[in-house]
Amino acid sequence: MISGADLKLAFLKLKFITRGLGISLGLGFFALSCTQKPKLLEFQGQTMGTTYVVKYYPTAKTPSKPELAAKIDRALIDLNQKISNYIPDSEISQFNKSSSLEWQTPSLDLMAGLLQALDVGKKTNGIYDPTVGPLVALWGFGPRGPRTNKPEPSEIQALKAFVGLQHLEVSADKSQLRKLHPQVTLDYSSIGQGMGLNLMAKIMDEAGVENSMLIVGGEIITRGEKHDGPWRVAIEAPHKERGIAQRQLILGDRAICTSGNYRQFFEAEGKRYAHTIDPETGIPVQHNLISATIISPDSNALFSDAWATAMLVVGPDKGPEIAEREGLIAYFIIEQEPGVYLEKFSSKWLELYPDSEIHIP
Repeated sequence: MISGADLKLAFLKLKFITRGLGISLGLGFFALSCTQKPKLLEFQGQTMGTTYVVKYYPTAKTPSKPELAAKIDRALIDLNQKISNYIPDSEISQFNKSSSLEWQTPSLDLMAGLLQALDVGKKTNGIYDPTVGPLVALWGFGPRGPRTNKPEPSEIQALKAFVGLQHLEVSADKSQLRKLHPQVTLDYSSIGQGMGLNLMAKIMDEAGVENSMLIVGGEIITRGEKHDGPWRVAIEAPHKERGIAQRQLILGDRAICTSGNYRQFFEAEGKRYAHTIDPETGIPVQHNLISATIISPDSNALFSDAWATAMLVVGPDKGPEIAEREGLIAYFIIEQEPGVYLEKFSSKWLELYPDSEIHIP
């Protein structure tokens, strides 16, 4: 376990599709004992099946801690009511239940998430797909809960009939969308936490906060610095033991998201099935890329969240190729054999962290 005042790290834990790919947090951040500087404040709460954490230095413009905490909590509850598949009367659940093929005008939040998802989907030739939810649920990783056996091929084929970006039509200019198949559904599990983090960052900006660390599940945004130095994060090593750092980073004014395949899975007939589903085959991915991390240079956690999941779907060969083509700040962990890992970095990652090829235990 890595901890202590020397490192002062927030430990990234690879998230689950619930998603569940979560974060293990090093909560030991301390403000300098200086009466001339504001004290580091912190609060946390629950959202989207995980924990959110806010660490910040208030300014003269910043509301009181209880007021700020209440504002963020209300905003996250409101967002969840729009995008959660686990809430029966949420906006996205109502869209999914409807069989209407007419144009609909969703909330700005729902449309923003969809446009980002469709952009990543287009750039991955549909491998990243926000309509894959029925297959995710079929394999036991959705609202219906876990399973211990494989679905029948006929079940998979039946659901594949209405999974795919071709079953949706979107008018970005009019902020409208419609179904082209009455059974197509949307699932924001792979981007919800990133959306929540962006919302929190907006509220902190409005509150005049310039130095903060914001965390939702498997996503982090840092702004400014602590009084005693930069905010640091660590990407968790893919071990059974939690909280062991694979990489230590100074994040700067950016967002970071990590998706992984080694925490949430089930085993059947001697084979492991992880939660990341390939929409082309309808089954969990079968490659050995077990972790993908994406950093957004403009602190857009929605962007990082979607791309991190996309990289985990496309795998260890196409993932780095797409990262280079799209100019992504990307980091990959590939399991060559049990307990033996290969790291790959995009050129943009190495520009930001030129010492990355030197292993940091």
